[in-house]
Amino acid sequence: MSHIFIPWTLLWVVFSPSVNANNGDVVVDRLIHGPSKLHVEFITTGFFGFEGHEPVSLSYNAPAIMTGVQRLRDLYPEHHWTWTFIWDTQNQLSCPLMPDHVYFMLAQYYYSRRISNRLSIVVAPACFEGIPMNDFAGVEDVLLITSASVETVIRNRQRSPTWLSTTPFAYSNVVFCSLLNALNWTTVFVGLDSQDRMYHLYIFHVVTGELTGCGVQFTAATVACSEEASVVSSLREFHAKSRVFLYFGQPPGFRSLLMVAARLGMIDGDHVFLAVVPWASPAYGFFTWQMNREDDEKVKRAYRSVLLLTMVDEEQYALPSVRLLSQEWANISRTVYNNTELTSDLPLPVMAATHAAVELAGTAVVEALARNVSFTNGNNGRVLAESILNRTRDLQVGQWRMGSTGVVVHGVQLSSLDWETGQLKAFMKALETDATFVWKRTDPHQTIWHGRADLPPAVPLCGLDGAACFSRNGSNDSVVGGSVAVICALAVLIGALLARISRIWIRSAVWWSLESDILIMGSRKSQSRASRV
Repeated sequence: MSHIFIPWTLLWVVFSPSVNANNGDVVVDRLIHGPSKLHVEFITTGFFGFEGHEPVSLSYNAPAIMTGVQRLRDLYPEHHWTWTFIWDTQNQLSCPLMPDHVYFMLAQYYYSRRISNRLSIVVAPACFEGIPMNDFAGVEDVLLITSASVETVIRNRQRSPTWLSTTPFAYSNVVFCSLLNALNWTTVFVGLDSQDRMYHLYIFHVVTGELTGCGVQFTAATVACSEEASVVSSLREFHAKSRVFLYFGQPPGFRSLLMVAARLGMIDGDHVFLAVVPWASPAYGFFTWQMNREDDEKVKRAYRSVLLLTMVDEEQYALPSVRLLSQEWANISRTVYNNTELTSDLPLPVMAATHAAVELAGTAVVEALARNVSFTNGNNGRVLAESILNRTRDLQVGQWRMGSTGVVVHGVQLSSLDWETGQLKAFMKALETDATFVWKRTDPHQTIWHGRADLPPAVPLCGLDGAACFSRNGSNDSVVGGSVAVICALAVLIGALLARISRIWIRSAVWWSLESDILIMGSRKSQSRASRV
C-alpha cells in the first residue's frame, strides 16, 4: 500500500493548514496550477476528533472531501478545485455545540477570508446545524450539501432553495411504517433495551411517535435485557399482545432476549424478533449468533426467528470502487489525522455520502458552464441545486439519485437467516418513492422463515389466545351445537348404510351359504303345505 501513502502525504505537505489564532479559522494554502476557467472552493465546517465515534467528525470526513476534490481534478483538469476546512480552535466543539457556532464560523470566513473570485460551495457532514447553515446559504445564494444532517425544512424549496443532502440516513419512522404496512403487521410489541442510550434510544422514540399515524397498534416497553426476570415479564406481555417484537438495542441484549425466548418456546416460527441497525459496523454491533461460545448452536436456532432491518442498502458499499476508496480514506485518516482505527471502523455510508456531495456539486458546476451559466455575479446556489434535483448520476461511489425534495433517494433492506451459510441474507429491499418506501422481494421463492417462503402474521388466525375460533356468543353456540348434532346424525346414518351394503356384498359373495333363519322359514313353509294336502 506504499503507493497510496506517498501521494497523499505529499498532498498534505503542499496543502498544509495555517491556523489564525484570532478567529480559529483554518485555511488551506493551495498551489495555483496556472490559468483555469474557474476556481471552485469547497468550504467544510465541523470539528475534529474521534471521541464517541461520531461519524460526522472531520477526522473521518476530511479524507472523503479530499478524494472527492481529487476526483474532480481527474475528471475536469481544466478547472481549479480546492478545499477549505473551518473549525473553531478556541472551543472543543462536538455535535450538540455546532448549531450555536456554525453561522458565525461561516459568516466570519465568508466575509473576511474568502477570495471573491472563487466559486464557493459548502459541503459538510453536519449534525444538528443544518438549519442555521441553510439560513446562511439561502441568503448568500451558496450551494449547500450536507452529507449527514437533514431537517424537514429541506422539503420546502422556498425555505431551502440552495440546500441538498446526500445523507445515507432515511427517515426511520417512514421506513418502519412502510415495512409494517407491506407485511400487514398492524399490531406489534416495541421493546427498548434499557442499557442503550444512543442511536436506538433516539430511533425508538421517533418510531413509536409515528406508528399510530400509519395504522399500527403497538405496546411499548423498556426491557432490562441483562436481567432475566425483566426479559421474561416483557416476553409474556409480548405473547399476550402480538407475535412481532420490534427490538431497539445492541446485539448482546438481543442475544439474551432470544435465549429466554427459546426457553419459553417462542422460536418455533410463530414469533418474530425484528432488530434494527443503521449499518453493519463495530460502533453499532454485529447481529450474529457466531460468538465462539458454547451456546452458539442454540442461538443459531433462535436466529431462525430473527429479522434484521438495515437502514442502508449494504450492496451500495460493497462496490469495488467504494472498497478502494475506503482504503484511501483509512490511509489519509491514519497518516494525517492520527486515526489508528481499522478500516472496518470507518463510517463508510457517511464518508461515501461526503465524497458523493463533492462530486455531485462539481459535476453540476461543469454542466452549468456548458449551458453558459455565468458565475461572475454570485455563487448561483439556487441554479446549481435545481440542476441536481430529480437527477441520477453515476459517481465514483456508485449510482446516486437526488429526489425532488432535495434529499438523496434511499435504499434499505430486510434480512433473515440463511441456515446453510449461517449468515443473515437480504430477502426484501425497498427504494424511497414519493415520501414512502416500496418493498419488493429479491426472490419470491426464497426460503426465508423456518423452511417457508412467507412470514407469519402479527396476530394468528384464531387470535392471540385462540378464542377467535370458538365464539362465546350464545346464539353462535346454539348454531355450533346444532351443527354438531347434524354431523353426528349424518355419521350414524352413513354407518347404517355402510353396514347394510356390507351385508349385501357378503351375501352375494357366498351365495351358496344359507342363513339359519332362512332354513327355519323354509322348514315351516314345507310343514304347512304338507298339512293342507
